[in-house]
Amino acid sequence: MQKTKRQSSQKAGIKRTPFFKLPMTFDPAEIKKELDMARAFAVWPPEEPFGIQNFPGSNPEVFHDGQWVGMGLWTQGADWRKTDPGGPGLEPFMPTELLESLPYFKELIDSFKCEKRSVRFSSLPPGVEIGEHCDTYHDFKYGQIRLHMAVVTNPDVEVFIDGQRCIMQPGEMWYGDFSRPHYVKNGGSEERVHLLMDLTINDWVLSLFPDDFVADVVAQGYVAHEEAIQPDLDILRKFECDFMISAVMMKGIFETDDGIAGQYIGKLREHHSALVLSVDDQPLITLKPISENRFYLVGWCGERFFEMERDESDELCGLHLVIRHGHHQTRISLPLIL
Repeated sequence: MQKTKRQSSQKAGIKRTPFFKLPMTFDPAEIKKELDMARAFAVWPPEEPFGIQNFPGSNPEVFHDGQWVGMGLWTQGADWRKTDPGGPGLEPFMPTELLESLPYFKELIDSFKCEKRSVRFSSLPPGVEIGEHCDTYHDFKYGQIRLHMAVVTNPDVEVFIDGQRCIMQPGEMWYGDFSRPHYVKNGGSEERVHLLMDLTINDWVLSLFPDDFVADVVAQGYVAHEEAIQPDLDILRKFECDFMISAVMMKGIFETDDGIAGQYIGKLREHHSALVLSVDDQPLITLKPISENRFYLVGWCGERFFEMERDESDELCGLHLVIRHGHHQTRISLPLIL
């Protein structure tokens, strides 16, 4: 594994293209050897979009015909069968049993000094394509980015991001702005396998990029990751409450269909030393504290969080959902049921 000196974005053409190669390389022979080990581990399940578990009306869109398959190395709940990128839920992202059997990939992933979200193999058979789409929340302004590393590929693989073709060689780590329109087609006679890594943003991640690119990111605004703090059970219980949330908000915030009901009853309750959000008595999302009154959604980046207010008598008097987008911030008050 090798990291080289930070390059100039002017030379790399970063501002002219929606992708570029990062200053790190990995051994093509080693990653190919461990890919063969992963193939022998189990049958790879189809790639799936994220949908909130246990909530009726979740309706994620699929952009392929079922032949696109994968295998999880770092997933919510440590389940190697999970091929979706994850999202708000009850369980955090953790290394899977498969990753523990692949020492080179474990070393590779551990070398990224940031909080990892989904890390997975993605396999596209010959003749298969992924339709054009946007992974909206994968951008600096939302607090997470996606990296690609080709493990095996061929010259007839087409990866187009915002109308421009990106050619990746085995062992190279590439950044792409996948919030822009993109599609993939394997026009060759061999399988294409990539490692996909979704990362939250911290100073170490920013250090991978050229200075002028980082300056542009800072100017446009980005959401930095904040580490969780140790929860105080007495304080958590003071935040227990019932509140109203509209179905329209559920669609916009949690990506679910809004045709089931006009209003939902949300509840925050302490459970196993954590604050858990339930909707219509169905536990959906664990919240983790990042300050005394701010809580991230487990399984998500810092793009959104809950903020609580207490009055002079230390009673809960306000509940707000904060949604960030670069320098912009929207604060939505959720009516408490008293």
